[in-house]
Amino acid sequence: MGQDQVAVGGVEGFEDGYYNHFEAPVGFTMYTNFSPGDSSFGYELKGLDGVTALDDWGDGPSNMSAQIADPDFAHSALAIGLWFVNHEKEIINGKLDGIV
Repeated sequence: MGQDQVAVGGVEGFEDGYYNHFEAPVGFTMYTNFSPGDSSFGYELKGLDGVTALDDWGDGPSNMSAQIADPDFAHSALAIGLWFVNHEKEIINGKLDGIV
């Protein structure tokens, strides 16, 4: 179940998603990236977008820290989908360590 604030719901400002209408599932998925400088639907990716701040790179707003901090999600595992296409060598060489 996932993948953005609107679909997942259950947190302030997003009260019409899955968590607002059904029993909490065992897990949910959110997405982020290791792709700083790339763009998606006019949004310039910073890397780890949607992890600690509300970001929207064309697939809906994401801020997985909102769900992690909410007690309603205490028994649901977070599966993180991670995009890093064309940045594999930078990751291997440690050039993106600073965005963590």
